[in-house]
Amino acid sequence: MTFTVIDPGIMTTVQDTGRWGYQQYGISPSGCMDTSSAALANLIAGNDPDCALLECMMSGPEINFNDKTSFVITGADFAPLFNGIRIPAYTLIHAKAGDVLRFKGLRNGMFAYIAFSGGIDTVPQLGSRSTHLHSRLGGFDGRQLKRGDVVPVGEPENPSINSKDIKLNIRPYWSSDITLRVIPDRQEGAFTKDGLRTFYAATFLLTSSCDRMGYRLDGPYIEHTGSADIITDGIVFGSVQVPVSGDPIIMMADHQTTGGYTRIANVISCDLPKLAQSAPGTRVKFTSVRVDAAQRELVGTIRQFNEIRSLVNRIVKG
Repeated sequence: MTFTVIDPGIMTTVQDTGRWGYQQYGISPSGCMDTSSAALANLIAGNDPDCALLECMMSGPEINFNDKTSFVITGADFAPLFNGIRIPAYTLIHAKAGDVLRFKGLRNGMFAYIAFSGGIDTVPQLGSRSTHLHSRLGGFDGRQLKRGDVVPVGEPENPSINSKDIKLNIRPYWSSDITLRVIPDRQEGAFTKDGLRTFYAATFLLTSSCDRMGYRLDGPYIEHTGSADIITDGIVFGSVQVPVSGDPIIMMADHQTTGGYTRIANVISCDLPKLAQSAPGTRVKFTSVRVDAAQRELVGTIRQFNEIRSLVNRIVKG
């Protein structure tokens, strides 16, 4: 099964849960920016959570279906149109050869996800189909999709899902004011007491300097005790670096594997989807939480996901 790209949109790439186990070699995990929306898309499509899907930034693609297949859209609202008719998100849609999916325009959020029953079937590289644009690794020839690409889709793990009507009553909304919960980093001693107070008390603005590698914030100066530079050290998705400018930079899915700027904190994993969907101009505040609190939040998120999985399985089984 395949579909053909008529218009790729601003930036549409193939992503999955990431390329893990290679950071010691300088290879970024990559993967989806909004892991929650991507996981829900795969769940509704009857896929394993690790299946590859399309990630669309700020606009969606126009695609022509070459075969009978089913798909679901989650995440940001780009006003999807199926054969010219508006369709809901978080709903399994059944397509046949010749059907066309396109998007009218950005309504809310930054990243939308399109999962196809069976998953996108490009060739895995280092155990993942995720696209890492800077190294041209994975996905569809290591790049974003372009006009004329014919993208392969695998056979559904559960073929019966193609005859089911699955719709989840999920209406995500991303605010222009967000509070990110963070765990203080072991390098917080590199900042003065005033610098730490500023970080936790001030409101920062998300700038237009944001991409899959990092989100740069603008706000009051965060003061260091000495140099902002360190011997290069490992960083992760959610690390908050503060360079000499005093403005925080939050590492995102395509982050480099090491960095030479001091880290003040790390955004907890449950808040990363909210951050990923935030547009430039969003007002950002930080609040400190303990590791055990972040772990409880993660357990709760996993429990909610498993409840939704059980609901979908009941629908599929009739």
